This record gives sequence, C-alpha cells and structure tokens, in this order.
Amino acid sequence: MNRHLPCLLLLALLATVSLGATTTDDGPTRLVPRLREGRRLSVDFTITNPYDRAVRVKRLFSTCVCFKLTVDQRFLLPHAEATISVAIDNSNTSGLQTQRIYVEFTDRRLEMITRTLQWMVVPDVAVDSIPPSGPFDRRPEKAIRRNVYLFTSHERPDELHRLEEIIMVTSPPLTRPAGGLKVTGLEYDGSLWNWQQRQIDPGTVLIVGRAANPDAEREPAVLKEKLIVHTNHPRKAKIELRIYTALDYEATDPWAELR
Repeated sequence: MNRHLPCLLLLALLATVSLGATTTDDGPTRLVPRLREGRRLSVDFTITNPYDRAVRVKRLFSTCVCFKLTVDQRFLLPHAEATISVAIDNSNTSGLQTQRIYVEFTDRRLEMITRTLQWMVVPDVAVDSIPPSGPFDRRPEKAIRRNVYLFTSHERPDELHRLEEIIMVTSPPLTRPAGGLKVTGLEYDGSLWNWQQRQIDPGTVLIVGRAANPDAEREPAVLKEKLIVHTNHPRKAKIELRIYTALDYEATDPWAELR
C-alpha cells in the first residue's frame, strides 16, 4: 500500500487545474497555487486501469463532501485510461487541505484506486473556536478548532454561569478589507446566550458568549440556535453559526457528550 509512483503535473492552475495521476497508491498530488476561500476549483486527472483485464467503475467517493466527482467512462479495457473530474467547494475553509479520492470497481476483489489531493486556501474570513485560556492573538493550532461553524456546549441548567464560548473571526492581510476587518452586527435568535464583540487588531475580532442570566435555572433542554455575524467583508458579509447547547443535570465535562 506504500508504492509511490510518479505523478505528473500537466497544466498550471488557471480556471481549471489538470493533474496527471498514476495507478494505485501514489503519493500526494500537490496543488501549489493558493486559492481564495469560496473559489470553486475544477481538477481533472487521469487514472489507468492497472489490471490485465477489463474493469467497470462502480462508484467514486472521497473523504470530503466538498467534492463533486465524475468520470468520463466507467468501462476500462486493460491498462486503458479514464479522466476523473473533481469540483471542489472551498467555502468556509482555510489553510492546507488534504483529501483522498477513491475509485471502486464492481469486482470487489480488485484493489481500489486512490488519489490524494492537496491545495492551500486563503480565507476571506475565518471562524475559529478559542479555548477559554487562549491565546487570543493568533488562530488556534489544532485543526479541530479551526473553521468551526457549529459551537456546542454542555452544562447543568442550574450552573449557567459556567457557559462560555469564544469565537475568533479573522481576515488575513491578503484578503482583508481596507481599514481592517470589522464585525458590524450580531443577530441571535435565542435567549440563553449574551454575545459581545471585541476588536483585537485590524484583522481579528473576538466574539464572546456567556449566559444572559447566569444566576437563572432553566429546564433541561437541548437548544439549537443561530448566531449570525455581519462583517464589512465584501465577499463574506454574513456568516451563519449554529449554537448547540445541551442543558442536563448529569453534565460534568462541558464537552463530554458533544465531542
């Protein structure tokens, strides 16, 4: 499974990137050019039937729902080639993206063909979850906290003072609006949370959520709410965040049930 066969880059990235691929298990195919968030990328690459018999492609799938996959022919003679087309949606992503593509045949005895695509995304506006301890002057290093659009909390309904979410909204210099990124408004459709914003620097705003009434005791419930963040960024003026809060008397670890 670790045979690394050569991969040929056929065309530079313009509106479409065409990539040469090999047979089973080649190494990562790197897309060197940086892409801006929200720009759809079309990638074409070839696969070769590595078997001394004809095969039929059963399905294509990947590790990312952001991919739309098509193949120009599903029946391949021995060592014949087919072209896989990948449409990539870069919405709400940033940084190095690595995803795998799988080509499965109708004969399950045959090994699937796999490909790895890598590309870099520069965000217009990134949304990250920040630990209560910070740091608050840079994006978190852990991938699980980056590009987060669902925020979950789990707390006892009589301990609302423990509720806290810290959201970092950032725009890097390359895509930042003139005069800096600003949050121009917050819309929240619930009553449990109170949301406040704080400008950290020209490219960073912190949004801090705490209980609107920390001394209250509410009925046990699971609340699914929305927080809409309005910004001055022309390409990302409205960001919709989902806020999922479980109030449970059995709660101990604030994240235990919703990890």
